[in-house]
Amino acid sequence: MSLIDISTVGNYVKVQWNGSLTASIPSVTGELPSGAINGINATYTSAYSFIPESVEIFVNGIQATKNIDYTTSGANTIIFTYSPATNDILRINYNKA
Repeated sequence: MSLIDISTVGNYVKVQWNGSLTASIPSVTGELPSGAINGINATYTSAYSFIPESVEIFVNGIQATKNIDYTTSGANTIIFTYSPATNDILRINYNKA
């Protein structure tokens, strides 16, 4: 059986889809971004290019708010509006571009 069956019914052409379309967007979850977590640095980089609208950042398990706690620049840079402290735990989730 093919994914598409085409048959004639009277004066009409009947097209039937026998498969399914699935698309997945590759995503990254729980990544530790690169950049010093030292109370001075505020710029971090993801391992892969991201879709900016998909970025979620967590500081010590609490989700940061985009345009208040951080912004994104380009396809893999995150800039905090403050410098995370030395013992802060940063994690990012995003969809790859």
